[in-house]
Amino acid sequence: MIKLKEPVVHDGASYEAGELIEKIEKNQAQRLVGLGVAFFVAENNSPPSKEGLELSFEGIELEELKEAAKDAEVTFNAQIGLEKLIERIKEEGKVETVLSQFDNGEE
Repeated sequence: MIKLKEPVVHDGASYEAGELIEKIEKNQAQRLVGLGVAFFVAENNSPPSKEGLELSFEGIELEELKEAAKDAEVTFNAQIGLEKLIERIKEEGKVETVLSQFDNGEE
């Protein structure tokens, strides 16, 4: 599911900024996200607050995060910075998948 950042025409229908598109093929959703007109959201329509997500990534080094993101099949280039990688992980809706790799052994 994606949420639009700006007005979009998709499959012959017009959507306004802020609208959700629930029934969309994965490749179409990725294309709209890649164009910067949408972002992925959790299926329950209530993604965690940005502040909470930032704290979740606290203390994780860039190289560790890149490895976890790669394992979670997040799309990014090798030269990406930490903030952009976190943003990309959020856009692809893989925050829980990536962060779960750091839960083991952090007690």
